[in-house]
Formats: sequence, C-alpha cells, structure tokens
Amino acid sequence: MLETRASSTPALPGVLHHSFLERRGGAARVADLLCAGMQCQGVETARSFEIVQSEAGQRWMDDWHGDWFAALEAAIRRGWLLHLHGSGDWLGLLERLLPLASKVCITFHDMRLATGGCVFPTDCPGLDRACADPCPRGLPDTAARRQHAAALLHRLQPLALCPSQWGCDLLRQAIPGLAPRLAPNGIPWPAALPDKRAAKQAIGLSPAARLAVFVAHGGEAAGVKAGDTWLRLWDRIKQAAPQAVGYLIGGTAHSRQGDLVRWPYLESEALSRMFAAADCLVYPSWADNHPLTVLEAMAQGCPVTAWAAGGIAEMVIPDATGKLLPVGDLDGLAREAAALLTHPSHGRQLAMAAHRAGLRHFAADGMTRAVLRLLAQQFGQESGNKPNL
Repeated sequence: MLETRASSTPALPGVLHHSFLERRGGAARVADLLCAGMQCQGVETARSFEIVQSEAGQRWMDDWHGDWFAALEAAIRRGWLLHLHGSGDWLGLLERLLPLASKVCITFHDMRLATGGCVFPTDCPGLDRACADPCPRGLPDTAARRQHAAALLHRLQPLALCPSQWGCDLLRQAIPGLAPRLAPNGIPWPAALPDKRAAKQAIGLSPAARLAVFVAHGGEAAGVKAGDTWLRLWDRIKQAAPQAVGYLIGGTAHSRQGDLVRWPYLESEALSRMFAAADCLVYPSWADNHPLTVLEAMAQGCPVTAWAAGGIAEMVIPDATGKLLPVGDLDGLAREAAALLTHPSHGRQLAMAAHRAGLRHFAADGMTRAVLRLLAQQFGQESGNKPNL
C-alpha cells in the first residue's frame, strides 16, 4: 500500500511526490518538504523514489517488491496527482506514464529532461534550435533525445514548474510551447539567527575562528558546481585571511590538512550546524537553478559569496544580502570571501538582511502554499474543501 500522510480535509486529489534519490540532493529535499507541507494544508500525500538511501527506504522498496513504478501505478489508480521531481530515466518514465496518467506535475530542478541531456545548457548555441549532433559537450544522442523529450512533454501536457525565472526562460527556449510556472524553492526558516559563537563551539571551533565553507554534492569532483576551483579559491582566501579555517563539504571522506578540513556529504541538519558556525559560504557555480545550499546558508546567518550564475542572482541581492561576482571570477570571489572573514561585522549585516529577506520569500510554508495554488488551478476538485492558501 502507499505510505501516506493522511488528511481529513483533502482539497486536491492526493499527491505522490517522486524523486530519483530518496534523501540526497535538492530535488529529494524539496519533495520531502512539499510532502510534509501539503499534509499540513489538508492534502493527502506520499513519497516514492528510485534509489534507496536509508533502512526505512529499503523497507518501503521491499513492500513494493523492488518495483518503485508500482507505487506510481497505485497512486494513479486512486486518482492521485503525480508530482515528479526527478528520475534516473526521464524518457523511460514518461513513456510508461503516457497511457496511464492524466494528472502530472513536473518540477524542473534542472534542465536535463528538456534538453539532450544537459543539466544546465547555458551558452549553448543549440538551445533555441536543434541540438548539434554530435554534441560539442560530448553527450550521446542529444538531438534524438531532445526531440523525444519534447514529443513526450507535448503529449503528456504536465503542469511545468521551475524554481527560478532563469530556468523558466531556458525551458521556454528548449521546448517551445512549454509554459513553465515560477515556484521558488523554500526551506524551514528559523525565526531568529543562531548564536554564532555558540555554534562554533558546538562543532569544536574557537569562537574567534573565521570559517569559510564550500558545499556541493560531490565536493571537489562536482562539475557544474565548480568543485575543481575550490583549492585555488582556498589558497587565495588563506593568503588574504591567514586566520581562516576552511571546510570543503560534500566529498566522500573526512580528512584534515592544516586549517583545511574535508567533510563527506552531510544531511541537512548537520549542514545547518556548519552554516550556523560559518562566517562565509564560498559558492562558485557555472550554472544553477535555485540551490538549497544558498538558502540553507542564508537561513543560518552565513553570508553568501557566489558567482551570479542562473537563479542565484534571483536569491542574493548584491551588497545587500550577499556578494555576487561574475561567473568565472576566481580572484573576485576569493577577495570578497576574505573580506568577510577579516571584517565579520560586515558579514553580520549581510547575514541579518539575508535572513529577513529569506523569511519573506524563501520559507518552506510559502513554497508549499505557492505550489498548492498552482496545483489547485490546474487539478483542483470543483467540490470539497479547499486548502488554506
């Protein structure tokens, strides 16, 4: 049976949130947050996924005899809406859904489905026309895959959501006729900033330490997130701010080399503790949609220094709620990060402004209400109770 979070006042048909990974990554996190948030708003919800990452997830998969698609079929039979956040085989998933599902929402956390395989096809000359074949980026069968994806999307006619205006614009270029709606990401937002001195002590740092954190799934091997620039950035920061301590978070193992510490992937709660203690998030990224990493830092009072890639420019107001540099500017990013580490009072001003702005625009309950409004417009029942939107 579907493992649901029941509600006594359903306003929509039930919603099954599906992601590729069970727990890790922004898409799974947003799926979890929406699943819980919609239940609080009076909508019955459930979760499904393709890759197990916990004992509870394995028990869920065992209940379906290893066939996660059976959970989607069960939801469809109940008249539920499918909200798709990710898949390891988007084309295969949509092909299987075509004869079965009439109520489908897709959140485009990246552009992979709408292109020949590019996660974020920025500056690609083929974005607004046919993909080059062979792809100059080395992706296989891009032209055929993109044409196939466009055909499936036109036939399925899903409600398309995207968390950034930048991403919405890319989608319109990639798939003419697709009409994505803007639905910014949100996370649980604390009412007040944490005590940074106490947060540093809680993770074993001196209150006087100046901590710069780098975060990406994959760590220094992260491609789109420019993980290969981290060490060069750290060297520049350390030279300008000798008191700095650096944490590189998201790799595969824990190690220490002087004031530089490598951490494996951290779950959101542990990562929040790191951000609460940090004096600066250093976030180079070649392209990004609406990264939760930036929101987690803002929520915990960690000033953000980032390249103004994609939707990041919609999250951070330059010199007001953080620091933005042109994409690829290593020297500028290192300089601004070092300045925040050596002048913590300025960092505190940015952190307070970012926290206030995020509470208004990027809180999880606001995200839930916005998505529910869009779902209700597309799929809401004409009778019955409506959620409190």
